[in-house]
Amino acid sequence: MDTIATSQNLEEKIKRLKQKNQQLKIKNKRISKEYKALKTALNSLSDAVIITDPEGQIKEMNSVADNLTTISIKDAQGKLIQEVFDFVDSSTIKKIDNLTDLVLRKSMRLTEKQLTILNNGNSFRMADASSLIKNKQGTITGIVFIFKDANHQNRIQKRLQENRQRLKKMFEAAEDGIIVSNLNSKIIEANKAAAQMVGLQNEEELIGRSVFDFVCAEDKETARKLTQETIEQGQVQEHREFRAITKQGEVIFTHTSAGLLLDENDRPSGVINIVRDVTDRKKAEEENQKLQEQLLQSQKLKSIGTLASGVAHDFNNILTVILGVTQLGMNQITESNSIYSSLESIYEAAERASKLTEQLLLFSRKKEMEFKIINLNNVVSRLEKMLDRLIGEDITMYNNFANDLWKVKADENQIEQVITNLVVNARDAMPQGGDLTVSTQNVIIDEEKAKTIPDIKPGQYVRLYIEDNGEGMDKSVQEKIFDPFFTTKGRSQGTGMGLSVAHGIIKKHDGLINVYSEPGEGTIFKIYLPAQKNAVESDEKANSENLAEYKGQGEIVLVVEDDKPVLEYLENMLTNYNYKFYSTQSGEEAFKVFENKKDEIDLLISDVIMNGISGIELANKIKAHKEDVKVILSSGYSGKKVAPSNIRDKGYKFIQKPYDIKKLLKLIRHSIEEE
Repeated sequence: MDTIATSQNLEEKIKRLKQKNQQLKIKNKRISKEYKALKTALNSLSDAVIITDPEGQIKEMNSVADNLTTISIKDAQGKLIQEVFDFVDSSTIKKIDNLTDLVLRKSMRLTEKQLTILNNGNSFRMADASSLIKNKQGTITGIVFIFKDANHQNRIQKRLQENRQRLKKMFEAAEDGIIVSNLNSKIIEANKAAAQMVGLQNEEELIGRSVFDFVCAEDKETARKLTQETIEQGQVQEHREFRAITKQGEVIFTHTSAGLLLDENDRPSGVINIVRDVTDRKKAEEENQKLQEQLLQSQKLKSIGTLASGVAHDFNNILTVILGVTQLGMNQITESNSIYSSLESIYEAAERASKLTEQLLLFSRKKEMEFKIINLNNVVSRLEKMLDRLIGEDITMYNNFANDLWKVKADENQIEQVITNLVVNARDAMPQGGDLTVSTQNVIIDEEKAKTIPDIKPGQYVRLYIEDNGEGMDKSVQEKIFDPFFTTKGRSQGTGMGLSVAHGIIKKHDGLINVYSEPGEGTIFKIYLPAQKNAVESDEKANSENLAEYKGQGEIVLVVEDDKPVLEYLENMLTNYNYKFYSTQSGEEAFKVFENKKDEIDLLISDVIMNGISGIELANKIKAHKEDVKVILSSGYSGKKVAPSNIRDKGYKFIQKPYDIKKLLKLIRHSIEEE
């Protein structure tokens, strides 16, 4: 029994020991966890913490304290605190050799600033949290030393000062204007850029003024609303556009962003405005918009010009038939015949219509200039009826022509366009009516006179005046009046091209155009064209003279024309004037005829622009097979493809549609008889 009892007692003791051991493990684990948490907490502190036993041997310290030593925490443990750190008495700056004795002797809590740790020029002073550690029985078991970085606050102040200096430099160097105002919108701070933006010498001139003082009256309410929204919503209000007016009265465009300023209690204390001068960008955008509009207008004009060129071509074919058939009729009867005057009226109307097509081609810039000797008096006289209809009944037109006016060498159609453009301009300057005078003069410009007229050379000139008593214009308008697309009229009333075209035409004639005007005093345009003093005026007007001298002698002509009415007219004309012909409506058919009849054919008359082989290509092929064949090309088109100068350079004759019988017969006769 005793043995059994003893065995049971042992088992119970073992069991209790195991339980106690398990409890110790749990306790140790908890202690380890708490230690790690304590260690983490110590290392998270910004102050240096050192824990010693009552004798002053270091048991623990945090990473801040570790940074104050030259040895590691592990090596410092077990050493006396004064062996690891240098302490001085804060009041006497006397070194302390036995810190523990001092603490225990005073047996009191050390107060702030009593002790200082010196380390590499930095000083850490005792914090008021340092104290003795006692157990439940009141026995001292350790000492806690806590030291604060004495220079920490100084470094913070230094960093703050550095930040202020940096911000101040940024504030002063900013290209944008920066304006700080209080809640009453009074300016309390501003940079130099803000002052210069509104024409002031320095920022002090802005202090105390309202932020709205320089905002244009039309934008003040919007600016006030921006400030109010900033204060109420407490968020940045970005990129509002305002017009500001400088001290000198100049209007500038600005983009403004506003932000709310808060005090230390997070309450609104003011508003900061960042202001950027975008005047140059705004003007560039406006200029770009203007250029876009001009480009669109130019594209429209180009499209209209292309359309005009096509219309002119078709119309020229029609007029060729009308002019030619009318002349055939006129040349088959006498002037005393009652039908003759009717045919003459048809001819004159067709001639006027041909002038219109020339104007269309001139507008589309697809017609070469054709210079001839003309009299400006006659040009204006021929335009008079059309101009009277153009200016209306409220304007009276007067002519003041010089007798024995010198001739000029010019493209009559283009000079007519210049006169028409200037008359239209004068009409628009007299919306309530007025007087318009067209004058001509012979003038001699000598060396002295040339000095008073910009860009003119000494010489003999015919001067054309176009004068109105309308609204006139100031100097700023006069300086731009010949610029392309410049107009003082409404968007739907003018293209701004009329005067620039007139200026370009006169320049091509080696002439000069000037304008003289005063607001309310009317306008005078003066045109100077070089005179051809002894020249004889060209007179190519068709008439009913006997054309027998231009009749053929049975020569055979190959006629190529894709417009059937024109082809039939040519066939009829050639038959009436003793020519034989082969006719086709395409270049391909014409070349086949030529291959079969080349020994018979003396002359080729062909349209230039046709489907398939063009007239020039056909002429080249025929000339390659029979060099002595004469060539006359014609077209109702104009421009690069059918430029008369290019065609003549190839050795071919050219006649522009519409043409009359006299011109064509002369050209045929001269071509055939030419060696």
